[in-house]
Amino acid sequence: MRGQRPLSPQSNQQQSEKMKLAQTAIKKRTSKPNFFTTYRTHVIISIIIGIIIIVVLSFTKQIKEYIIINQSEINSHNSQGYPYTLGPNNFFHNVTLMQAKTLFKNDFTQQINVEKCKVPINFEIPTYFNFKESYPNCSHTIFNQGNCSSSYSIAVSSAFSDRVCKLNQTQQLSAQNLLSCDGKLNQGCTGGHITRSAEYIIKHGLTTNECHPFRGDDNFQECTKALEKCQRFKANSFCQLQNKDDIKRDIINRGPVVAIMQVYKDFLVYRDGVYQVLEGTPRFHGGHAIKIIGWGEQNGYQYWIIENTWGTSWGTEGLAKLAMDGFIDLSLQALSIIY
Repeated sequence: MRGQRPLSPQSNQQQSEKMKLAQTAIKKRTSKPNFFTTYRTHVIISIIIGIIIIVVLSFTKQIKEYIIINQSEINSHNSQGYPYTLGPNNFFHNVTLMQAKTLFKNDFTQQINVEKCKVPINFEIPTYFNFKESYPNCSHTIFNQGNCSSSYSIAVSSAFSDRVCKLNQTQQLSAQNLLSCDGKLNQGCTGGHITRSAEYIIKHGLTTNECHPFRGDDNFQECTKALEKCQRFKANSFCQLQNKDDIKRDIINRGPVVAIMQVYKDFLVYRDGVYQVLEGTPRFHGGHAIKIIGWGEQNGYQYWIIENTWGTSWGTEGLAKLAMDGFIDLSLQALSIIY
C-alpha cells in the first residue's frame, strides 16, 4: 500500500494564505462597530440640543412666572447706595415680566426724515425748570395706562394738552380720543408711533378729556360720536429736537415734549432719585413713550424730569428723574408738537 504523498511547499503556502483570509473575514464580522460608535456624533449633537431646549424652556417658564415686585431685590438695591431707590407700586402688583413686555410696543416714527426744530436761542437756560411748578393750573391728571400699550397716545395728548393750557386753555385734552380714533395710523392698545399721533392731531384735533374720558381701551365704536359733539384742538405742526439745549429751550418756550425711551427691569419699580441703568440690568424690547416736563441737577447728576403713564403709585407721584448722560440720549428722540 502506498502512503499519502506529502504536501508540496507551494501547497502549504496556499493553505496558510487561505487560513489567514478566513481569520480576517471572521475578525471583520466580529468587529462590526456598535450603534454608538457609528452614530456617536449624532447622539452627542442630539444630547446637546436636548439640553439647550430644556434650558430655554426652563428660562421661559421663569420669565413667565417671575413677579416684577420682589421685595428682597428692592431691599438689596436700596442698601447699596445707588443714586436712585426702588419701591413697590400698584401698577406692577402681581405682574410678571412676560405680562409687562406687552406694554412696550411704542416707537418714535416710521418716517425716514422728520423735520428738525428751529428753536430760539436768545435766552438763558436755567439750571432747574419744572413745567408743573411754573404752570400749576396746567398740572393735569397723571394717567394709568393699564394693560394697554398706549403710552404713545397718553404722552402725546398730555404734552399737547400742556401746550394748549400754557396759552390759557386749562382743560385737559383726551388721550382716549387718540387711542380710539387713530386706528388708521396707530394700533390702539397694541402700540403706536408718536409722530403718527401728532399727524392725527394736526388733521383731526383732540377733544377734551371731559368729553371723551380715558378708559384705557381701544373701543373704536365711540370715536365718531366723540368727534361730532366735542370741541377739538388742532396742532399746527411737529418737529424733532436735536440736542439737550434745544429740548430745554423748547420746553420753556412752548411746553413739555414727548420722547421714546428703552425700559430696563428695575425701572418698573423706580421710586426716587436720579435713575441710571446699572451694568447687566435686563432690557425690554420695544419702546415706551414719556413726557419730559423739565430738568435739574442732584448730587452731580444732571437729569430730565419725566411724567410717566403708570399712575401716581409709581415713582414720585408718577414722576421720575432720568440721568441725561449714560443709558439713553433723549435729545435724539424728542418730539415737539406745535400748537
